[in-house]
Amino acid sequence: MSDALHQSIDGLSRKLAEFTQAFELAQAPAEVISNAKLAILDCLGVSVLATRQEIGECLDKFAKGNVSAGDCTVWGMALKASARDAAFLNGTLAHGLDYDDRNHSSTYTLAAAVATAESTRANGRQALEAFIVGREVRASLDRIFSSRSSGIGPGARGWHSNGILGPVAAACSASRIYRLNVQQTLAAIGLTGAIIVAIAYISNQPTAATSTVPGDVTSINVTGTATSDPPIVGKPAPDFYAATTDGKLLRLSDLEGNPVWLTFGASWCQPCRAENPDIQAAYQNYKDQGLVVVQVYITEDAKTVTEYAGRVGLTYVKIPDRDERIAAEYRILGIPSHFFIDRGGVLRQLRIGSFDPPGIEAAVRAILR
Repeated sequence: MSDALHQSIDGLSRKLAEFTQAFELAQAPAEVISNAKLAILDCLGVSVLATRQEIGECLDKFAKGNVSAGDCTVWGMALKASARDAAFLNGTLAHGLDYDDRNHSSTYTLAAAVATAESTRANGRQALEAFIVGREVRASLDRIFSSRSSGIGPGARGWHSNGILGPVAAACSASRIYRLNVQQTLAAIGLTGAIIVAIAYISNQPTAATSTVPGDVTSINVTGTATSDPPIVGKPAPDFYAATTDGKLLRLSDLEGNPVWLTFGASWCQPCRAENPDIQAAYQNYKDQGLVVVQVYITEDAKTVTEYAGRVGLTYVKIPDRDERIAAEYRILGIPSHFFIDRGGVLRQLRIGSFDPPGIEAAVRAILR
């Protein structure tokens, strides 16, 4: 896509619409086509795998009572649905295990391209063309909006960019399949933007639920056995000794003198995955002031944790807790769970459930003093 698309947001929707309408598969370099085909295989593979997990079971139950009939395939399921519902279900499956490709650019674009292609009897070449359009659109939007530190875009406001930028990319994929002209594609992008803004507005409104219930949390049943007193705010944090993912041995009490953010999660936990970029951002901002982040991964081994952390760029300390020994000491009932420990080793705050960026900022600053 032309570099002009990246240089300014002025007239951005029209540039996206013009690219979507004008693109032809013959224009794409061979390596782009090869990479797109690999991404499709990867996306289909993780989607089928997700059908055998909890999220697949939930979607199957949801579909039986809520999905409208149609001729479009739901990947890995004995189910046909309308284009709208197939795109929704497939996009959810693709993102369900968080193992899809970089920036999750295939989840919504492939789901939208395949569903609309099936519903219109488009051929495989046209579906591939639409998929590449969506990925290119997403890549261009990422270059404008992805930097949290710039103060621009959804990331700087605590939003996961997939929910903001993904629908625009999907709209362009679908527009390509439907062979919309520039004005029609502009209308599709505008409608998508309006829906995004409406959802963002509704999500930010205070409700009884958001004011009384902690953030998103995954309930767990820890099977390990506790051997010490439970964590109590105002008391020294329970000590432990464990190996990190790089094979080093770490004793929590040896970190005394540094403020420590001890957090429990797992790579299979959706709220944990959504929150981890914010944890990484806070670590980057405050590590020079001594902040140490230690993330304990419940039920997981070092290889699994290392692969996950490498994919998403987590550079703080990570400890696999396969036998749930550390989780038991901290009486973990749900993840993510957070423990903020001051420089003297005293627990100052604990929280069950995910944080938003302002909450993270306040909690970290409190232990930096």
